[in-house]
Amino acid sequence: ELTRISADRNAQYCLLVCHASQSEAVLAALKDVGWSRASLKEWSGTAAENLQRLDEELAALDQELADKIDGILAAHGEDPTQLVGILLDVEAAVERHYIPEAAAYYVAERLGVKPTQVYDVISFYTALHDKPRAKFTLEVCSSAPCRVKDSDTLLERLKRLLNLEVGQVTYDGRFSIEQVPCFGACDVSPAVRVNGVVYGHLDSEERILDMLQQL
Repeated sequence: ELTRISADRNAQYCLLVCHASQSEAVLAALKDVGWSRASLKEWSGTAAENLQRLDEELAALDQELADKIDGILAAHGEDPTQLVGILLDVEAAVERHYIPEAAAYYVAERLGVKPTQVYDVISFYTALHDKPRAKFTLEVCSSAPCRVKDSDTLLERLKRLLNLEVGQVTYDGRFSIEQVPCFGACDVSPAVRVNGVVYGHLDSEERILDMLQQL
């Protein structure tokens, strides 16, 4: 059991208490599995810092967002194997389309996984983000079929109208432009995808401006 303590938050608390009391019985048991008083002291200090960080992040979580995450977790049956889908839904629930640190820690705590596991998933999938993005991210397809249908002209017009380069965000946080792989809108290209919604046939500046005004 002592070899699995790092995965159990309650066990971490118990060991910290035992260390504080200098329990010889616990120290003897730890010695049997390769731990010493010095290694326990080092581990407990690190565990204490991690637990403090966890408590700080959970305290910083907005209650409204916590309620939304609770609903998302319930919809996924609080299943850790659905972590990717859970994080995608959490990101969609945040106005700036990213996963705040407090939310990542909350998801980890509720699912019983390590925060590092959550961040491994966030860093691996390009659809997930841990930094604030624009409220409206204009995604322009960079695939060959859309470029044949003049998506490059659409991109240049968006950059000029918004005074933005790809990857930048407007001063008010409303718009950004990204180039992405095919999102299945070749039939209505040139098109953009904004927060999951496709706007097609943007072949003139007037149509682009009309689309922007709808957002």
